[in-house]
Amino acid sequence: MIKTVGLLQRREGLDATGFREHYEQNHAPMATKLLEFSGYQRNYPESDRARDELGLDGFSEFWFQDAAEISRIGELMQGDIGALFVEDELRFMNRPANQSYEVTERLYGARPAPGKVLRAIAISRLPVGAKPGTRERALDSHDTRVRERAISGVIAALHSVPDRLVSPLPAGAAGVGCIESLWLENRDTLAECNRWRAREGAPPLWVVEESGTPILAWPD
Repeated sequence: MIKTVGLLQRREGLDATGFREHYEQNHAPMATKLLEFSGYQRNYPESDRARDELGLDGFSEFWFQDAAEISRIGELMQGDIGALFVEDELRFMNRPANQSYEVTERLYGARPAPGKVLRAIAISRLPVGAKPGTRERALDSHDTRVRERAISGVIAALHSVPDRLVSPLPAGAAGVGCIESLWLENRDTLAECNRWRAREGAPPLWVVEESGTPILAWPD
């Protein structure tokens, strides 16, 4: 199983509601009709502040069975189907500002189905100019934080480290060093996690709203 993630920006003149509505009502249905993914999920920051702090309007997750599946989609994207997607993305995305990565992940606990519990994410950025994969992939030491996972109400945690860029990094943009996801029982748990993270000097978690069909557990 191979996974890629996208950090997405909305086009100028479109608000967050319009971005989400176009993605869910137009773009995602077109993608699931014309392309084949093992899993495909969209995530949206719940507030303006969350969008500003995370530096994105949407966070996409794609799962592929293997490199052959990615290659088949890549071939389709070189033709008329790809042109359709570019045309549609320009209607609601700021494509040059998007970032896309292939990631290595570690899941702690069982990932809940979308919308069942609260999901929050935090993003650690690399220095401008640093490339993903050049920093040690500390899946446990950078960790979704062993002690944090012991906080009552933390259901599951996912730690994602980019291995490589899928598309060019926008000029002057900071790449991603780590994406952390936590699934939590409630907002009291979120507040407790963020108090802990503030003491540890870790970036705060921000709530995202989930939509789509993920891979809930990696195949053995």
